[in-house]
Amino acid sequence: VVNRYIDEGIAELVPGVLFIDE
Repeated sequence: VVNRYIDEGIAELVPGVLFIDE
């Protein structure tokens, strides 16, 4: 469950960071 929660968090965090970085 924890792994799934982190995976979903990264799935939303990474694209957001890349979008802001660009």
